[in-house]
Amino acid sequence: MNRNPKLRDGLVIRKVAEGDDVAYTVCDSERDKYFRIDPYTYLVAIHLDRDRTLADVARLCQEAMPYNDFSLPVVEEAVQDLNAIGLLEDPYSKNLLLIERARARRPRVAQIFRNMLRWEFGIWDPDAFLNRTIHSVRWLFRPVPVYAVTLGLLWCLWLVIVNRDRVSFDPNYLLGFTGGGSAAQGILFIVVILTVVGAVHEFGHAYACKHFGGEVHRLGFMVLYFGPCFFCDVSHSMLFENRWHRIWVAMGGIYFESFITVAAALLWQITPPGLGINDLSYRVMMMGLLFGVFWNLNPLLKYDGYFVLSDILQIAELREKSMRYVRDLIRRPFRRANPGEQVLGIRRRRAYFTYGLATLVHSYLIIFCFFQWLKGALVSAWSETGFIVFACMLGMFVRKPAGDALAQAAKAVRNPTRKTLTWAVAVLVLGVAAQFVRLPGYVAAHARYVAAEREVVRAEEPGRVAAVLVREGDRVFPGRVVAILENDSLRAAWQGARSRSDKSSIDLARSIEGSNPALYQDASLERGAAIADEAGLRTSRERLALAAREGGVVVTPRPTDLLGARLEAGDTLLVLARDAGSEVECDLREFDLGEIEPGQRFTLRLRSEPGRSLSGRVERVFSLPPESPGTKARFKVWGRLDREPEGVRFGESGIARIEVGRWNLYQRMGRAWSHFVRTDFWL
Repeated sequence: MNRNPKLRDGLVIRKVAEGDDVAYTVCDSERDKYFRIDPYTYLVAIHLDRDRTLADVARLCQEAMPYNDFSLPVVEEAVQDLNAIGLLEDPYSKNLLLIERARARRPRVAQIFRNMLRWEFGIWDPDAFLNRTIHSVRWLFRPVPVYAVTLGLLWCLWLVIVNRDRVSFDPNYLLGFTGGGSAAQGILFIVVILTVVGAVHEFGHAYACKHFGGEVHRLGFMVLYFGPCFFCDVSHSMLFENRWHRIWVAMGGIYFESFITVAAALLWQITPPGLGINDLSYRVMMMGLLFGVFWNLNPLLKYDGYFVLSDILQIAELREKSMRYVRDLIRRPFRRANPGEQVLGIRRRRAYFTYGLATLVHSYLIIFCFFQWLKGALVSAWSETGFIVFACMLGMFVRKPAGDALAQAAKAVRNPTRKTLTWAVAVLVLGVAAQFVRLPGYVAAHARYVAAEREVVRAEEPGRVAAVLVREGDRVFPGRVVAILENDSLRAAWQGARSRSDKSSIDLARSIEGSNPALYQDASLERGAAIADEAGLRTSRERLALAAREGGVVVTPRPTDLLGARLEAGDTLLVLARDAGSEVECDLREFDLGEIEPGQRFTLRLRSEPGRSLSGRVERVFSLPPESPGTKARFKVWGRLDREPEGVRFGESGIARIEVGRWNLYQRMGRAWSHFVRTDFWL
């Protein structure tokens, strides 16, 4: 090691408060990197000079902090740390800095596959553009616009709450794939929103950083947790000594995007429903609230909310340190004690444990859901080939952690310790116990509480629903009209028959006045035919008024939504439940069909009352034909409750857990594996 080291020129060092401690942020602009060093390393760094030896540096540091240990070994260790992160001057590697900086900016395929959850592609250095335009947006950082946007977002939330019965949170609808739009329109909508709103969001971060004196040199495209988005590198904000300035930079994207969200909400309110601009503004408002605000404020993802939380807690690299802390806690029982392990304060331990555990669960849950969706999509599209593609992608993802785990296990086997043997015996005992411990097995199914006897009100003639005279939950008495249909062709035919009847009556009167037997005979025949047609059509028109035969309680949800719907003869309009007992109807998966038999017990939990359980017994299992061509058959389970529940309305839904025997752990694993092979691969 050089005995007269020196810090590299061009480094920018700022003092940053970090909780109860003080740290220093070092900006290495030549390599686009930032580092945090402690006060002791900083004191050693500022005294390094070509004219001083390490002994001189140790003496000067000891004079500056006489109550701390700055012996020569301590100073040498600090210099080694500075040299390891590349902050010391090296005459032989100056030319390599530019090469390293260029290499860091080039996207590398290996780096992409190494971290499948975060891919970055740098595109543009916007710093010069921001310097030219910052004066035009400084007014946005004044208190009045900030308060106005905050009130605007609260107003948007109030609109969603007030209109909760007609707003939709369906992603397919918000992204334009349903509701009358084609896939091409949905893709175009996504591209426009991603480009315009995403650019505004990232420029919000950039202008906030520039407003408080920072620099921005990278703005590009990123795929984070398999979702596309823009990114803006505002790492220069780490040099801000005021943490509220750093929080402003983190919130700048949401702040700028909120202008679009509030404007879209205003446009949605002032335009009449049914117009394309009304529907577009609604989608932009909902996406701004869901993705622009709530998704970005989620601190468990490395979006804006994460950096806000990190600055509020004043803990740099909160995610990395928390994950490392939690992993060390998990591994601690399986490894030797580390005498040099860093001791943390209780505040940091609580923050690391809480955030690290939540992030670990959240991350693996997202990965699991993504691969579940990917498996279903690939297998349904390409069958066995899709499964092989999925297995290859999954193998690439688990290759490194699985390899590390096997290496650690092999190392533990080669060098066994008393702790390793204790854990091995404990795992063996648990494995044997799992064979003999049997717990009740259940099949879960979506269920509905329905009437044992129901009356279905069907259309007797084709027509359009003109009026619905009942609502869900209304009691209907026998013979009451519940809906009225309209049939334009039937009405036109009835009016034509009446016109012919009137015309034949006039002809009949004229034949009598003129004593014309031939005209009288023709008019009589025409009038008789017209009256017969009118009577038949009158009967058909009367059948357009749909009435209940025996009555009951309306269990069809939101029947008024059927207004304007076209019905054919035999189509169901309403369902009425009678008071002659109740049953539970369950939707069964085909895979579970072999497990269910009449007589098995089940427990029903309703969504309206999560803490209440209703017990019953399975009575019959049967199949229904497909609802439409190309769909699969449906399988139903009907059961009867032990006693009639009080306060439960027909049509309420929940989850039924049907008891199917007692299984040990290995039987459960075998069942899950057979389900995977039989339904996802073999078929």
